[in-house]
Amino acid sequence: WRDWSSDVCSSDLPGRFSMTGHAPHPFLARIARGPVLCDGAMGTQLYAHGISCEQGFEVQNLVDPGVVDRVHRSYLLAGAEVLETNTFGANALKLAGAGLGERAHDICRAGARLARNACEVCGVDAFVAGSVGPLGVLLEPFSGTSPRQARAYFRQVVEGLVEGGVDLILLVTFSDLREVTEAVLAAREVCDLPLVAQLTFAEDMMTAAGQTPEVVAQALDALGVDVIGANCGLGPQQMLQVIERM
Repeated sequence: WRDWSSDVCSSDLPGRFSMTGHAPHPFLARIARGPVLCDGAMGTQLYAHGISCEQGFEVQNLVDPGVVDRVHRSYLLAGAEVLETNTFGANALKLAGAGLGERAHDICRAGARLARNACEVCGVDAFVAGSVGPLGVLLEPFSGTSPRQARAYFRQVVEGLVEGGVDLILLVTFSDLREVTEAVLAAREVCDLPLVAQLTFAEDMMTAAGQTPEVVAQALDALGVDVIGANCGLGPQQMLQVIERM
């Protein structure tokens, strides 16, 4: 999944297809045929274009959409079949630090439209993946954020992405099964688009919250996640081990 050196996923697609009795979503049909080449990092590319971390990457969807568009187009021209929206940290909690918590929905919708427009302008029939990252805080009892509140934050993000026209929802770089579960439930409350969920594992092959690849895979499969995987971590060798255990 995506850049093989950092992201790998596995899925049981035939089972998913037979459960519904209907033709699969085009994205699920495509990955059933073989590996899919996706884009790469957004933040590092925006940084290379002169956008600092202090300026905020996701907010560029509104204040400088042209730079985001250029990154999307460069990935399409390089052969990407899937574009991730520039919305990884576009939730109300993270945006609140810049005084933009109320603009989360708008930023997510704009991010989805930018990726979709890049596909149309380039004439490339690529899939647009709505990127949803963690909230940036631990859930109760380690903070004042409850699972119910977390789901509401994630729902706001997904609603903006769906309104903007994404083809699938990508939950990425989560380190706690509890939090990604709320993101999955929020996404399913909003839409029935294909759902990809990826967690990140440390050197001990555990998430930061202490969950193993086996536990993660079983829990996400029970939730009906279409594609389950891992990203970040310590490179391709560890990623292979994670997926084998999943």
